[in-house]
Amino acid sequence: MSKPVRVGIYSSLVVCLIAVGAIWFISIASRSNASTANEVGSPAQEQFSAVRVETVKVTREDLKRVTEPGPAELLPFEQTDLYAKASGFLKEVKVDIGDRLKKGDVVAELYIPELVQEFEQKKQFLEQAKAAVVQAHAAVDAAEAEVDAAAARVALTEAAKLKAEADFQYRQKDHQRIKNLAETTSINQAVVDEKQFQMQSADAARAEAAAKIKSASADISVQKAKLAKAKSDVIGAEAGVGVAQADANRVAALLEYATIRAPYDSVITQRNVHTGAYIDSKADGTPLFRIVRSDVLRVVVDIPEKDVPYLNVGDQVQTELDALPGTNFKWPIARFAPVLGTGRKVRAEIHIKNEDGKLYPGMYGRASIVLEDKPGTLTVPAAALANDSTGTFVYCVADGKAKRLPVTIGLNDGRKVEITSGLNGNEEIITAGRASIRDGQPVVVVKNNAPSKT
Repeated sequence: MSKPVRVGIYSSLVVCLIAVGAIWFISIASRSNASTANEVGSPAQEQFSAVRVETVKVTREDLKRVTEPGPAELLPFEQTDLYAKASGFLKEVKVDIGDRLKKGDVVAELYIPELVQEFEQKKQFLEQAKAAVVQAHAAVDAAEAEVDAAAARVALTEAAKLKAEADFQYRQKDHQRIKNLAETTSINQAVVDEKQFQMQSADAARAEAAAKIKSASADISVQKAKLAKAKSDVIGAEAGVGVAQADANRVAALLEYATIRAPYDSVITQRNVHTGAYIDSKADGTPLFRIVRSDVLRVVVDIPEKDVPYLNVGDQVQTELDALPGTNFKWPIARFAPVLGTGRKVRAEIHIKNEDGKLYPGMYGRASIVLEDKPGTLTVPAAALANDSTGTFVYCVADGKAKRLPVTIGLNDGRKVEITSGLNGNEEIITAGRASIRDGQPVVVVKNNAPSKT
């Protein structure tokens, strides 16, 4: 057999082998596709493609929004350093450290000799001023009497004038009668002259009475002027009393500074002076005493910016004091400043009644504030929540499949989250395996590491 013939035979055999292999591969692939098509939708295949998940029941729990514990110190409600307003010697110290005071109680007394003498002098000036008022009133009475006397003299001179006028009228008529008789009879001229002289005398008396009236009237004006002056002297004297009284009151007020009193109910916490010491009111130094009000205390707490929107007057503050371990105090917030201060925090104050005195200013501890308290609210674990562009949602198990439920959340304490809408409380929420499921996907609930029927 020639070489070309052998080559052709071998080539034919290779082609046949390739064709047989292709036919076998196509046959196997066809059977595999048919088998896959027959198995789709079967229970076995569905069990194979289901996702293993863990679930929890929706629960009702008490949720609280609480600030992180921060430092808290008990402070006195009021604290005051007592100084002397006037300079002098410390005459008497009436209190010592720990003594409790009522408002107005005397703490100490100073002796200021020059001020005492000045006050005595001012009192004498005041008495002089009061005496001057009495004298001025007496002068008014005298001036009024002189006015009355002058008025009486005017009345008297007016009466004398009337008498003189009547006498002149009589003398004038009598003179005319005698004069007429003298012309017709033999009456002596001497009689006529006598009657004329009597008439002239009466006329002079009339003129004198008129002059006395003018004089008496002028005297009234003088006496009234004196009365007016006397009354003005009274006003001046009374004003002098006012000035003297004010001056005496000023010195008395300075003397009041010699008595140091408690401005409110308090307790003495510092005493820095002793009897006999000279106190210089102008010196800037140590106070004589320090008092604090301890029947009410303050606690100051700083609230971080992130918690400020939830802060309200009346929110409960939970406090533990180092001096009283194991005791948890609960006090309401009394006030806070609505502005961010140092460290971007809000300063809040708690006012504590401490009538029994068991709490001491200066005690230190930690405090946290309950910003929100919601008992019996519908909750799910925080890990069960998911978010996308449409909002917040959870997956629950319904008929063996995952079901997506949109929810609205409220308070979140980091462990549990309040559900305000979207759940009725009977759902079983998927917690583990949530990342690999989609809405409507078959799931197998795993509890205690073993599958359970849903």
